[in-house]
Amino acid sequence: MIDTLDSQDRALAELEAAAEQAAPALAAADRHSKQAEADLDEARSALRSAENEHRLAQHDRDHLRQLIEVAQLRERQEDYLQAAEALREAEDHLDSATVDDDLASRIERAHLDYERAKAAADTAAASVEATALQDVTVHIDEDEIGLAAGEARSVTVDDEVTVVVPGLVAMRVSAGADSKEITDRRDRTEQAYKRLCGEGGVSDHTEARTRAQQRNEAVRRRAEATAEMKRSLRDLTPEVLLRKIEGLSARVAAYPQERPEDQPLPADLDIARRIAAALERSVDEHQARTDSRESAVAQAKEALQEAQINERVLASQVKDARNNRDHASRRLAAARDDRADEALTAALVAAQHGAQEAEDALRRVEDELEAANPESLEVLLDNARDATRRAREELQSNRERQRDLRVSLDLRGEKGLHTSHQEAFERLGYAMRGHESTEARARATALLKATFEKHRQQALQRYVGPLKERIEQLGRIVFGQTFAVELSDDLRIVRRTLDGTTLDVGQLSTGAREQLGVLSRLACASIVSPDGEGAPVMIDDALGWSDPQRLKNMGAAIAAAGKQCQIIVLTCTPGRYAHVGGTPKVVQL
Repeated sequence: MIDTLDSQDRALAELEAAAEQAAPALAAADRHSKQAEADLDEARSALRSAENEHRLAQHDRDHLRQLIEVAQLRERQEDYLQAAEALREAEDHLDSATVDDDLASRIERAHLDYERAKAAADTAAASVEATALQDVTVHIDEDEIGLAAGEARSVTVDDEVTVVVPGLVAMRVSAGADSKEITDRRDRTEQAYKRLCGEGGVSDHTEARTRAQQRNEAVRRRAEATAEMKRSLRDLTPEVLLRKIEGLSARVAAYPQERPEDQPLPADLDIARRIAAALERSVDEHQARTDSRESAVAQAKEALQEAQINERVLASQVKDARNNRDHASRRLAAARDDRADEALTAALVAAQHGAQEAEDALRRVEDELEAANPESLEVLLDNARDATRRAREELQSNRERQRDLRVSLDLRGEKGLHTSHQEAFERLGYAMRGHESTEARARATALLKATFEKHRQQALQRYVGPLKERIEQLGRIVFGQTFAVELSDDLRIVRRTLDGTTLDVGQLSTGAREQLGVLSRLACASIVSPDGEGAPVMIDDALGWSDPQRLKNMGAAIAAAGKQCQIIVLTCTPGRYAHVGGTPKVVQL
């Protein structure tokens, strides 16, 4: 009991020393935690200031951009209004225009016919020339003409003219039948010309052409005005454009009164953008500093918590050690009250004598033990003692661990571990449901992709067969009966077989590749338009690399395809397509 009491005293002294050392560490952790929180408050305050400055810079940038937008919108509105006025003027002109290109052309043709008829009449008509031998007055039809001596006057006779010299002679000059017919034709063309001029409200063909050009110019101005109105409005209407201008103008006008007056507005948008970008970087830096200090606060609080737990654990251990020491002291005192140390000494002497006797007896039984295989018994005994000692040590360790855990639970139980566990369990359930939903959508997407791929391959096979067959039909006209092709998945010719030899398209000559390209287009047009109603194919001066025999065969293939589709050939060498049969329509430009 004395030894146990001494051991308890030593353990209590060690724990009290550890508790004294833990107190400064706890105080230091508390100071460090408070300082970290103060630094965090400072960083947060700086972050809020930076965010406010950045927000103001963003508002300034948006305000300056809105100023530009308002100017642009007003410019668009002005362009729209000018175009609308131009459109109205053009439409007013078109409403009053009476001469178009067709009428002007008819007036010009009528004028040309009239001029030709007039020239023919002037050429075919008879003429009478009179020369006065002395001063005389001559009546030509209804006109009275005075002629001086030696003066001559010529008159064209379209139909019949009466020339009278008063008191001397009266002559009647008649034109021939042909001249009358030509004159009638001149009169008819003149009437037609004047009628057309009257229809257009013009005096002659020059004015008609001028009016037609003015009308065409009005049509052009109307088209330009309409296009300009569309460009000005874009995706807006005039009302929406006006509302946007009014709304932006109101915001732009109100912003200078709303922003702080102690900070000047940037001079232009570029400066505002640079300021906003710089302040955004500053916000990011303050945010990073705040995040770092939040991490430091968390670490400091964790260190403080550990120090508090350690201090309470040590306090509990000191308390337990004192109780153990007091219990050992009481047991020793009670034992001494029950039996004095002198009595124990006498008992010790008696026990020593008994021990001597026991040693003698021991030697006797050792001899007997030797005979009873003591090695095995010793091993069994040592093992039992070791097992007992280990069990005691584990029991003591578990008791100390239980005490530490109780203290830890007392400290941490106030933090709502059960609530945190429940929240974590709910988040786990939500995440699992989200994972299951994502997996289901992924499976549906995979199924949809596989279905699309299956149907795409089926559709492709429906195209490949007919296209290959039609290409080979046309190709055999050009290359012979051994011609065959192989198509890729994107319906391109990749290989050609001729007389048992298969070559990639890249290995063929330029002329052969060009011929295969034309045949592919003809075959495609034939398939999509089997009734010959549409699907035109335009060939722009192709087959320049083909020899005469192939040109002849290609002409037959083009004629065969032309029975099922429309083929338009543009060429500056018509002889290249001389072998195209049928009845093609040729237009020369």
